[in-house]
Amino acid sequence: MSHINEKEESVLDLEKTQMYFTRHTSIYLASFILLMMIVHTITILYDARKLYDEYLQNNTELTKNFFNSVTQKNVQIVKVFLDEIKEDKKLLQKFKNRDRIGLQRDTMKYFKRLGIVSPHLNNIHYHLPSCESFLRMHKPEAFGDNLSMKRPMVKEVIDTKQFSYGFENGRFGAYFRVVAPLYDNDGFLGVIDFGISLESLIDELEAFNQSINLIAFPYSKDIESNFKDGDALKKHQLIKSGNYFVIGSNKIVNINQIIDSISAVSENTHKIVTVSDEYYLINSSLKIYNHKGEVIGFILNVKDIKKQANELFRTLFYI
Repeated sequence: MSHINEKEESVLDLEKTQMYFTRHTSIYLASFILLMMIVHTITILYDARKLYDEYLQNNTELTKNFFNSVTQKNVQIVKVFLDEIKEDKKLLQKFKNRDRIGLQRDTMKYFKRLGIVSPHLNNIHYHLPSCESFLRMHKPEAFGDNLSMKRPMVKEVIDTKQFSYGFENGRFGAYFRVVAPLYDNDGFLGVIDFGISLESLIDELEAFNQSINLIAFPYSKDIESNFKDGDALKKHQLIKSGNYFVIGSNKIVNINQIIDSISAVSENTHKIVTVSDEYYLINSSLKIYNHKGEVIGFILNVKDIKKQANELFRTLFYI
């Protein structure tokens, strides 16, 4: 009987041992599988974060290079026109004599050519030494207003007599200007300035990087009143967000929701937001500087990443 009991005990011990190993093996296997899933998820999220950071860096550099190339190209175009205008003695005489109609007539050939050479350069503006507006080629009926408080670049060129260019806070936010003094043999006549259309700049930027581009600049009551009075951009809208105004295309369906989802527009906004089942990556690292090197605004680049978000979801959950 003792031998039988010993056998039974041995069998029981063996079964217990097998059960023990089976149970612990299952736990170890489950733990290993869980660990591998965690590693897999971390790897995917790391790769996604890496792509996110690379996109932000590349997007910022591409947009910055685009702005530099477009603005510098137009500065060079303006310089060519300036060389011709400075040698046009009849035109300079009309400006000297304050012959507005004659000056408009003589400048028209340059104004028309300018629009053909560059779609961005949409105005030529003459100013008197007093900083009084003398002739706007894009709006000749408006003249006589003193711009010493509204056009800092014009005031500076009048004071220094030095050629200057850069972005300037104006009636509708940041506007790129090229400003130069004009002389004849008797001395200083006044100032001429050329402006790049903000609308065309936004449109070309969107075509360039295939994304939504919004321009943000500090809130101003003057800008707000200009828009309310209807004297504003034709294809774009102005939206107030905190201490900033944001200019965006009227074609953007979700523009208000996109801006609201940011919660607080700033020059350091980098985030992914969800609007009506759409995913957007928002990057505002590109600053806009004036001719003095001061930050006067920034660009909000909004990229539709719904496709990338769906691919990440499918990768994570093997769908």
